[in-house]
Amino acid sequence: MLEAPAPAKLNLGLHVLRHRSDGYHDLDTVFVRIPWSDRIEVTIAPGISMTCTDPSLPVDDDNLCLRAAALLAREARCAKGVRIRLDKRIPHGAGLGGGSSDAATTLRLLLRLWGVTLSAERLSDLALQLGSDVPFFLGPPAARGEGRGNELTPIPMPP
Repeated sequence: MLEAPAPAKLNLGLHVLRHRSDGYHDLDTVFVRIPWSDRIEVTIAPGISMTCTDPSLPVDDDNLCLRAAALLAREARCAKGVRIRLDKRIPHGAGLGGGSSDAATTLRLLLRLWGVTLSAERLSDLALQLGSDVPFFLGPPAARGEGRGNELTPIPMPP
């Protein structure tokens, strides 16, 4: 069993620049992790399943943690399964990146649990398939985000 916090984030300024041909918008923002987090626990199990302490959240294919696990299993051609437990503390839909952080933390934990190695670039590509904020949670604690928010430049952590 492995576990880790999945921290929230704040956007210190968010500039929506223009609509992109792929349906997203170009952004210019600063992401900063804050010390408020959900908690993810993963355990080897048959298949891929999940529980959550918040009964209002889906624990099916609509959940980013399950989507992250399925995506990584396909990418790594991994036949191992996992049981994911999400202790939800970040309010759902509050704009704090809780779901994105949960997905990124699930990816990081499963790399270790399943013994999978991916390049940082490939992992970021997978994260982007899950959501525009997900790559941020795989990198530094503060970064300028451009493009969809996934083109990240580390910055010093503000006081």
